[in-house]
Parts: sequence; structure tokens; C-alpha cells
Amino acid sequence: MDKCIIDGKKLIMEGTTIMFRNFSGRPTPYDSVGGKRRFCIPLLDSEAEMLGAAGCNIKYLKPKSPEDQPLPFVSCIVNYGPYPPRIWSVMNVNGKRNVTALTPDTVTLLDHANIQTCDIILSMSPNKRNPGQICLYVDQLYAVIQNDYFAEKYAIEDDDDDDEMPFA
Repeated sequence: MDKCIIDGKKLIMEGTTIMFRNFSGRPTPYDSVGGKRRFCIPLLDSEAEMLGAAGCNIKYLKPKSPEDQPLPFVSCIVNYGPYPPRIWSVMNVNGKRNVTALTPDTVTLLDHANIQTCDIILSMSPNKRNPGQICLYVDQLYAVIQNDYFAEKYAIEDDDDDDEMPFA
């Protein structure tokens, strides 16, 4: 991760990856009813220590082999309530950056997208169920999507002739 900064009640994470994505809110082994949109962010040990001290619930992924260390991570909530998050997908095609705002219906595409990196601003709110702990809600998220083989071939070209009338 490039940056992990706490700025007041905001957590800014730049150049991070995300895992266990469930932007659609589908049922999972941990949420059998479904409806909870969330994802997790893997952390460095120093970031886990900083966020743990701030009150975040840090969890650890079991190592796959005995030589590996447990991987700390934090869960983030995507809530389309009264203050919906602003989420964008970013693709670089033919040397141009294509930024697309995602809606509650289209954000589900991120569940299976090949995401290279993310820049995220999270709101740090007190956890009502566990006093003293902090919940992380997505405020803004930019997901940089890796181009696939045909992305440039089928990219929509941007016309520079915006001043011309389409009909004569």
C-alpha cells in the first residue's frame, strides 16, 4: 500500500488491494441471508497496529503454510443509505483514462473485475453493537481495472468534433 493515513474521522488508503469482495450483497457463509455489501483490505503489520489502536477490528487470515505469517485485514462496509458512497471504475484505454461512476446496480461488477489497485476514503464511525470499536464505511473508492486483451480494440473513440452539428 502506498499510503494509509487517518485524517480526523476519515481513513485514506492509497494504492491498496481489496479481497473477499461482495459488492452485490449476495449471501455468503458469513451472511446467510445476504444484503450486506462489503469487502476487506489486507494490511501491513504497521497499518494493522495503527488501525487497531484507533479502534478498528483487525482480523487475521490464517497462513497457508507454516512459514507464512498471518495476514492482517480489516472489513469495510458499502452502505447505500442516506449518505451513499461514490464509487468509480477507472480504465486506461488507448492512452486515455476512462472513469465511470458506479450505481448500486452497476457496482456489483467489481465483484468479478480484475482490479489492479484502489484508492479509498473510509468514514470511521463508532460501532453501535460493540462500543469502543470503529466501523469503516466507504465514502469514496476508485478501482483501477486491468485491461483485458480486447479492451483497446473495442474502446469507444472520443470525438473531438463536439462543436459540429451531427446533421447538416
